[in-house]
Amino acid sequence: MSSSAIHRATVYQLTTRHAITDNRILNLMAETLSDAGYKSTVVGPHHEHFTFKNVQVIACPVTKNRNSKWIRYTAPWQLFWFALWNKDGKVFGIHDPDMLKIGLLLKLFGKRVIYDIHDDYEAAMKTRLTRLGKFSAWLISKVWWGYERSVSHFFDGITVADRHLEKKFAWKKPAVLGNAPPLDFTDVADTANEITFNMIYVGAVTQGRGISRVLDALKLLPYKDIRFDIIGNCSDDRITQQMESDSRVIYHGRIAWTELNKYYQKAHLGIAMYQKFPSFYYCTGENAVKIQEYMAAGMAVLTSNFPGLTKFVKDDQIGLVAQPDDPQAIAEKIKTLYKDRDLLKKLGRNGRRAFEEKYNWDLHKYKLLNLYSRIRF
Repeated sequence: MSSSAIHRATVYQLTTRHAITDNRILNLMAETLSDAGYKSTVVGPHHEHFTFKNVQVIACPVTKNRNSKWIRYTAPWQLFWFALWNKDGKVFGIHDPDMLKIGLLLKLFGKRVIYDIHDDYEAAMKTRLTRLGKFSAWLISKVWWGYERSVSHFFDGITVADRHLEKKFAWKKPAVLGNAPPLDFTDVADTANEITFNMIYVGAVTQGRGISRVLDALKLLPYKDIRFDIIGNCSDDRITQQMESDSRVIYHGRIAWTELNKYYQKAHLGIAMYQKFPSFYYCTGENAVKIQEYMAAGMAVLTSNFPGLTKFVKDDQIGLVAQPDDPQAIAEKIKTLYKDRDLLKKLGRNGRRAFEEKYNWDLHKYKLLNLYSRIRF
């Protein structure tokens, strides 16, 4: 595609289940396409339209509660009509499993469709449906995988968040776009003048993300000079009570991605203690947004001892792993890093080096641009 053609091309990112401000969709993909000269737009349920840098963000439908059942069921069809009747809309990125049918319909109407796969949805479905029994959960997840695989054949391209998903969709030769932030996302943490040992967790504050286990582990440690900053939405009353019962824990709620730098700058140790669910167990580290951000800030990482995560951590010596459902094991690893500050600093330096050499978005974005450059607008 010629340079002039790129500057005339409009690319839409459509999402229903992810927030319209999702880091991968807005800050990485849409912004990268905009910087390359495309007219880049993100569309999804939100309470207002706005512009982020040069990316236009359109609320469709306009709603204050994108998680309501009504919105969840109707939003895909509203996005379909938006895409169908938009005169300059020829290329659409879809980001959610419930958009597969919409992507297929858009193909029937001559649109170009890129399917961006954030997670292993087969594994996630198996986890979510365990209440129906193991066999039922397995069967339904396999039926889903057959559907996802079949529909994906018709799309113009696929992007995935890690190498596990690359293997799963190997027949489409997907572009692997990790969730790493750009090189200039944050400066390296400067903890020289910190009088406390600062731990940080950023993300959904849920049982599945292991926060309750980490808080249990913290209770086993006698050190008064530990500070644990927790950033993210929490709707779990038990976790809320745990956080409130320990004066060393500071809960901040959700903070904008662009504002995280000031918290990372003072942190020694990043926590990512995923629990043993199928949707987390396969994780390789490449698609673990927060681990990548911890590495960018040059802090050591403590994460779950799953095979993929263990390999990711040990290959570049960026942190330690622990049994995620064992507070005593977690406490021991925190204790190790609390006492051995030389090891703590070494792991942090290794993480920053690996981020600069292997995992930052600046290394991934060219694969995204190459994919879009091959599409006939």
